[in-house]
Amino acid sequence: MENSKWTGSAWGILGWNIIITLASLLFFVPLVFVIPKYLKWYYSKMTIDGQQLEFREDGPWFGFIGWMLFSIITLGLGSFYASKKMNQWTASRVHVTGNEGSSNWTGSALGILGYGVLQSLSIYLFFIPFLFVIVVVEKWYTSNTYIDDKQLEFRYEGAYWEMIGWIFFVIVTLGLASFFVEKKVTQWSVENTHFVSLPSNSNDNF
Repeated sequence: MENSKWTGSAWGILGWNIIITLASLLFFVPLVFVIPKYLKWYYSKMTIDGQQLEFREDGPWFGFIGWMLFSIITLGLGSFYASKKMNQWTASRVHVTGNEGSSNWTGSALGILGYGVLQSLSIYLFFIPFLFVIVVVEKWYTSNTYIDDKQLEFRYEGAYWEMIGWIFFVIVTLGLASFFVEKKVTQWSVENTHFVSLPSNSNDNF
């Protein structure tokens, strides 16, 4: 099996975060143009089991404004449903280069809510439980992702102990290293992501 990898740079993450932040200050309107461009960059750096991914959408995505307004109008109560729809929109446009299969994200809004609460609670306990929770969450999100009719899976067991080092690194650098850490965490996530291996059919000899 070939490796999975993400080859984006910390400078690229920094640049896109600045662009997204500036776009957000203008009542989200520029974001409908920025988000598809960002996702094209993000997935162009991703390879799963040696297969290059791509995001097929140039934008704009005006539906983003609708989901943001829906979250605001519902005082945040609808944000989990909005997150589900955004994940589905994103996943449906991700493909292996040259393939034309169906892509989707099948997770639920309640799942997003539940795992979000679990992550928040685990962080308050000096991060130690979070080292285990982040793996559980990655497994859930990944197992609900299908690219060109093929399910993904996150193959990592135990706790992600390196996260403690990255958290302290961000603290020591007063947040200046957060983009480098985001790069390393993204690389860890992608490196442990693979397509589900289908069992081989064996023919019995009679």
